[in-house]
Amino acid sequence: MGLSLADRYRYRPAGSGLTWADVSCFDRDFDTGFGEAVLIRDYAALAKADPLTPDCTLGGVSRKAWIRMDGAPMLLKTEEGTSSFITQSELLSARLTERLLDKGDHVAYTKVGFAGKNYIACRSMVGDCEEFVPAHDVLCAMGLTDADSVKYISKDDELLAQFTKALTELGVENVGAYFAKIAAVFNLSLAGDCHLQNFGFIRDLNTMKLRSAPLFDMGRSFGSFGKSLENGRFSCAEYAIESARTMFVMMLFHSILIRSDWDFGRYEPARLEGFEDEMDSMLAVCTDIPKEYIEMLKEAFRYQLDYLNKAAGKA
Repeated sequence: MGLSLADRYRYRPAGSGLTWADVSCFDRDFDTGFGEAVLIRDYAALAKADPLTPDCTLGGVSRKAWIRMDGAPMLLKTEEGTSSFITQSELLSARLTERLLDKGDHVAYTKVGFAGKNYIACRSMVGDCEEFVPAHDVLCAMGLTDADSVKYISKDDELLAQFTKALTELGVENVGAYFAKIAAVFNLSLAGDCHLQNFGFIRDLNTMKLRSAPLFDMGRSFGSFGKSLENGRFSCAEYAIESARTMFVMMLFHSILIRSDWDFGRYEPARLEGFEDEMDSMLAVCTDIPKEYIEMLKEAFRYQLDYLNKAAGKA
């Protein structure tokens, strides 16, 4: 997850006098050789790379690396395989969050070129005196380990009440509004990667209080969660198109229960007007998916939007 960009829990030689400012990658230039080697899978190049890099704890199945661009660290990532649908669907979900949420409530994603290849890229969502705390860590600290994604939290009254109480005591404000944002975006994007490491909170390391983190990592959305094969990954479009029922099974599997007691005061359905046109334009470049599948996605989006509007009292 790129957590070492802000990881202060490092060993240092006794008597060295090193401080966090000496090794922090926020303001210090760092060698991109390690990150480049990871992105292009040139492991022999790692022997020549500077080990003082923020890339040592990146997890997940995507290729990821921190590269310093325009004077700041930027996270670059790409999926295995050659499907343009995987990239375009994540950019589309990023566009959805831009429409739906205010600036600061989501991480902005864009496409950038690096070392001869295109990547999805974003800036760090934490500052030099902050760190990301996944929802998983908070729940584990509470001794609540039954849930594995946000949808299970929303369906369990007791679990949700305990989680909300703990977050409020840790300084998180407007917890109900945060859950409303997560549910709205995840439902409308058909997010297939809403596990407990993919949303959470940011801790101020001076006060140790938490605040809700902006929404990030919207990959595996709009049906692009993929399936492992020997030659990489392919989108679910290649088999979902065989039956419209598959799309609605996917919706049922990924949908988050929207609770009317959450705070949807900032949700404005009008901000989504014309989004289906963007779905058409952004997915039109994906030659590896049939046009019929795009129509199915639009139908699923309309279905989810209708559910959201009714549950949020905005119908």
